[in-house]
Amino acid sequence: MKAHILLQLLPGLVTFNCFHKDILRITNQHEKASIDMFDHLIEVNELKFEFEKYCFSEKDFIFIKELIYGILPGNSELISRQDKIFLYEIISNKRTSVDVDKWDYFARDCLMVGMKSNFDHMRCMKFRRVIDDGSGKMQLCLRDKEVSNIYEMFQIRNNIHRLVCKHAVTLGVEMMHVDALVLAEKSKLLVTDGTWNISECIKDMDAFTKLNDNIFNRILYSTEENLQEARKLLERVENRKLYRKKGLPSAKYSNEKHIPRHNYTGPGARLDLRFDSNDNPNQREEPICRIDQAALKHDIIYRDHEDLESSHKADQQMIHELESTPNPREKVGGALVTRLLKSKMKLGMGIADEIHK
Repeated sequence: MKAHILLQLLPGLVTFNCFHKDILRITNQHEKASIDMFDHLIEVNELKFEFEKYCFSEKDFIFIKELIYGILPGNSELISRQDKIFLYEIISNKRTSVDVDKWDYFARDCLMVGMKSNFDHMRCMKFRRVIDDGSGKMQLCLRDKEVSNIYEMFQIRNNIHRLVCKHAVTLGVEMMHVDALVLAEKSKLLVTDGTWNISECIKDMDAFTKLNDNIFNRILYSTEENLQEARKLLERVENRKLYRKKGLPSAKYSNEKHIPRHNYTGPGARLDLRFDSNDNPNQREEPICRIDQAALKHDIIYRDHEDLESSHKADQQMIHELESTPNPREKVGGALVTRLLKSKMKLGMGIADEIHK
């Protein structure tokens, strides 16, 4: 599903100068786009007269929009159904966040990714009642025995966001899609009849309806010279040549493995990631961090000597490596690790060891 990525790229009335990946901001929430699309569908399909056959008034149209969006822009409160305020808690519950909008995407996402969901929305609906909150306002309330089911609902939401939406690969693919669309925008890729580019489609709902996943295929299979950079990015996604993970610990290469056998203070506190700036997997930089090199030797000694006295020898070797580093930027981190190691040795089972001064 790529539609949510397209929505991120629509800054509304913000000018193209602000349309850049470094300062991209979502200024149009999907609820606002939904009510604009509702008005558009009513108009182009000439449904207003059909609704009027069933005694729909302008107040009813406002009610539908308020169910989706909440308090509409320009209003200070809900104006349509104050006598039945609980109806606004069905689709978009601003009070408890327990609403059918969440239930819908929980069921959809769990089905599509094969994730187990123990949340029973049918049972939840069975035990909901409309109750006066004591101030004259009616609210949707749940039985107390449904608390475990609600806990499960929020746990499912956490699992979906943590394991699916915020997965490292998901974020990498999404970032590459966004970058490709930004490049296509700069290349003046136009939508529909050539009137709107990507970032301006939010201004016209007819153009917005055509801004679907097909735009990725249009870029991917294009032969236009100005879309070459965007096309290459999408080809990398198709071939799983994703952005290299930066800022995350990784033990992919043999010279970067750092798996201590013992728990200790200090050496594992810093691991430098090394990656080629051109993202070329055939070119790998050698370890250059003195702290990491010392930590590797430290682990080897720990592996061969499990008694306390020998482990102190590993600490002493680590201290010596850190104190002899010529790099001034590493001296700061090395000094902190050294201090921790010395304190650890002093506290170790009352054994007095010779410590580097």
